[in-house]
Amino acid sequence: MKEGDWILVEFTGRIKATGEIFDLTSAEEAKKAGIWNPKQTYGPKLVILGKRMILPQLEEELKKLKPGEEKQVELKNPFGERRPELIKIISLSHFLKNKINPIPGMPIEIEGVPARVQAVSGGRVRVDFNHPLAGKTVIYRLKVVKKLENLKEKAEALIKHFGISGEVVIQDQKPLIKLEKEIPEKLKKAIQDLLPEVGFTTKKA
Repeated sequence: MKEGDWILVEFTGRIKATGEIFDLTSAEEAKKAGIWNPKQTYGPKLVILGKRMILPQLEEELKKLKPGEEKQVELKNPFGERRPELIKIISLSHFLKNKINPIPGMPIEIEGVPARVQAVSGGRVRVDFNHPLAGKTVIYRLKVVKKLENLKEKAEALIKHFGISGEVVIQDQKPLIKLEKEIPEKLKKAIQDLLPEVGFTTKKA
């Protein structure tokens, strides 16, 4: 594999110390582990090498594989070190004013930054802005399922990646995405930045 290749990848990410799965692509494996989520889309993930669609360390490992090959990779602190200064004390009134009742373990967002409530006591809330996996060594099992070669396959992978309802047809030797319903222009631009040849149309009722 090399920079610019489009590939479909299966993976499972575990925390080394506990064996806990924190990310995976297989619905069957999710069900076995008791973490299946009906709202999540499972199946091989689209990775365009060089587009930062996966951890940089994993991208480098994927370049060493061929379609059908798999390997296990151990990464130390891929989500950064834990930083004590990212643990903040915030007044409980701030949350109540925003109609939030904070409880330990609750994921929240403050001024657009994701965080997690650690503790609530005496009118104060301790909030951790570190990544949940900061400071942890993780183990990934990677498998390159397929390398996408033609424009139709690439366009189909993109609509699945972005969660778009529609189908891909080839018109004038170029992929045309027939949308079930209109999508934002920004989303169309994001898709065309990755695959300039693609066009859009909306299915008629």
